[in-house]
Amino acid sequence: MILLSEIAGLYSLIELVFLSLPANFLYQVETDKKEALIEVYQSNGAEKVKGLVGDVYITNLDKENNYLCLRTSEVAYTEFKVCEADDLKVLFINEVTCGPACDSKVQIYEAESFEPRNFSCFIQPADIEDFLDVEKIEKDNLTVHDVISKIDLPFYKYDFSSTDKVTVEIDVKNNLSKDDGMFVNKYLHSLTYKWNGMIYEISE
Repeated sequence: MILLSEIAGLYSLIELVFLSLPANFLYQVETDKKEALIEVYQSNGAEKVKGLVGDVYITNLDKENNYLCLRTSEVAYTEFKVCEADDLKVLFINEVTCGPACDSKVQIYEAESFEPRNFSCFIQPADIEDFLDVEKIEKDNLTVHDVISKIDLPFYKYDFSSTDKVTVEIDVKNNLSKDDGMFVNKYLHSLTYKWNGMIYEISE
């Protein structure tokens, strides 16, 4: 594993973290090809590099906001976002797979030691009810249970691409039958989280 201190003067923070990722964090890309991915993106944009299981390429590299998005297959991509909390740098890794419903797997680590961190310490927990427009549901003479009962397994899609916000939505259009999806979607809204310097907290 590359130590951040060894190459700190050559790259931005998000690039340093990406290059230092342990091999088991990014199995699709051989360790010696991560630098090539950055070089190809900076020179040619989203050009593909041969990975272990197919072509991979960076679709977005925002050095100022410590964000990188890596397309790992036709149906999957991984976001990397680093936030600073006091003297701690926190790495959020969001693996998104769409098949066709999009679902996120979010993991949180200390950005240099790669020690795992507790999800709820850095992202405010939310229940499925938080995504519902209860006022609209009641206006239509329904209950929250009437809507939730249609959702067998919620698929949560996180988006870390904003400067200091995270957007989360439940994908029902690609997960439920057409009728159930249209019914539930009428009462759904996304959640927006804002980084307050210590944690992503629900702001909208």
